[in-house]
Amino acid sequence: MDQKREVGLGEGRGREERTFSRWKRGEVIFFGLSSAFFLFMSFEALGQLGHGRPGEMGSGVWPLIALSACLGLSGLQVYLSWKSSAKALSPPEEVLESKPRRKELVLAVVVFALYLLAIPWLGFFLSTFLFVPAVSWALGERRTRVLVLGAIVVTGAILGLFGWFISIPFPKGVGIFASLSRLLH
Repeated sequence: MDQKREVGLGEGRGREERTFSRWKRGEVIFFGLSSAFFLFMSFEALGQLGHGRPGEMGSGVWPLIALSACLGLSGLQVYLSWKSSAKALSPPEEVLESKPRRKELVLAVVVFALYLLAIPWLGFFLSTFLFVPAVSWALGERRTRVLVLGAIVVTGAILGLFGWFISIPFPKGVGIFASLSRLLH
C-alpha cells in the first residue's frame, strides 16, 4: 500500500510527492557520511601499501582490506536504507514510535561513553563484559539469559580472537582489575 502526504508551500496546494520518514532520512545520511569517511580513509591507507618485505602482505594491506570491507558494507546500507525508505512512508504510528527509539539511541550513546571512560580503570575485558549487556538493555533487550550469554560470548570471542590468537595487548586497568586482566590474558 503506497501512502502519500501532501507537501507544498501552503495548505491545499494539492501537490503530492513521496517523502522519506525522518528516521529513514537520518539512516541514509548517516550511512552516506560513513561511506564518505571510509572512502577517504581508504585513499589515505593507499600510502601504506609499500611498507613491509617484498612478496609479503605488509602491515599496510590490512587497514586497506578492513576499510574496503567497511566501505562496501556502508554503501550497501545506504542502498538498503534508501530502498526501504522509498517504499515505506512514515505513517502517524511510526512518528509516534520514533520518540522511544530516540531515547534508546541516546541511552545507548551514554552507555558507550561510560564504557570508554571505564576502560582505563576497569580494563578492557571487564568493561566489555559489562558494556555488552548494558547496551543491549539500553536498546530494548530485557531477557536476562540473552544479556548474560551475550556478554559471555562477545567477550570470550574478542578475548580468543584478538587476545590469544592475534596477541593484541588490551588495556589492563588498575589495581585488582589489572590482576584480573593479566589472569585472562
